[in-house]
Amino acid sequence: MALFVLQACETTKEKDYRPPSIGTMNSISVVINNAMWNGKVGDKIRELFARPVDGLATEEPIFSLNQLPPSVFTGNTRIGRNVLIIQNSEENVARISEDLYATPQQVAVVKGSSEDEIIKLLDQNAEAMIKNFKEHELLEQQSRMRSSKIKEKELLDEFGITLKLPIVYRITTQKDKFFWIKRQIQKYEGGLLVYEVPYNSIPKDSTLSDALVKMKDSIGKANIPGRDPDRMWMVTEKAFAPSITHTTIDNRPAIESKGLWEMKNFLMGGPYVNYLIEDKPNNRYIVLEGFVFAPSIDKRDYMFELEAIAKSIKFKDDEDFDAEKYKE
Repeated sequence: MALFVLQACETTKEKDYRPPSIGTMNSISVVINNAMWNGKVGDKIRELFARPVDGLATEEPIFSLNQLPPSVFTGNTRIGRNVLIIQNSEENVARISEDLYATPQQVAVVKGSSEDEIIKLLDQNAEAMIKNFKEHELLEQQSRMRSSKIKEKELLDEFGITLKLPIVYRITTQKDKFFWIKRQIQKYEGGLLVYEVPYNSIPKDSTLSDALVKMKDSIGKANIPGRDPDRMWMVTEKAFAPSITHTTIDNRPAIESKGLWEMKNFLMGGPYVNYLIEDKPNNRYIVLEGFVFAPSIDKRDYMFELEAIAKSIKFKDDEDFDAEKYKE
């Protein structure tokens, strides 16, 4: 049985300082010799750590992998935010350490007495490593977002929630219990919808998937029109069934669904992620739906930004909610 140990680095006054980590979002530095990288161990690493992201029409890896031979893993090459080290060793072990060479940093290490043992350890521990990398990437993404207090206050007044909304996002549509928040740059348009639905409107049984699509499509028809509103509005792409995951957001039960959207009667579409967050005391679900239109560029990191925004949600009913921050 492989042992996966989460280790925090030892900190003393003498060893406190570590340089800031570097690296693009959703990337991993893989420290491995060339022979293993070009062989079956490298194939296994790519299979596990560069598998396709769920919910995208075209294949994009969950992580971009950058291989480094051990001989060059010195100095500044060691301060990547996410690092995976593969080593030949007499012991067979898999572990992950925090802030080993930089901060914040996650360093996963897999040591094996043979290539087959290394592959076995990767199979046994990759999911835990990926989960760890993703959780810390989410925190990093959120830490980079310069939020707008004015927009947070508007959300608080309308829904009793706040989100870390980067200043590049604009609230373009504001109706009763419905916000459409946009980010537009060249070749890219991202949207985040915020709305609520009654608690008893979402079934807990096998009809959940159909109910989520119906909810999403009704909101699209009412609020997300195309060039001809009588014929064009946002709908769920029927050719791909959404993936559904039960999760927790802000310590509340939530449902995550990912799939593809399209504009009815118009050639336009892209990926979406929808979060249905339980707010039982107020007899409702808060819905946060992020979607992207970027036909000529990769979409993984844009979708990840929307995920980070959604998962930054705070309810005013939370015990740790800082109401003083929003008083005028």
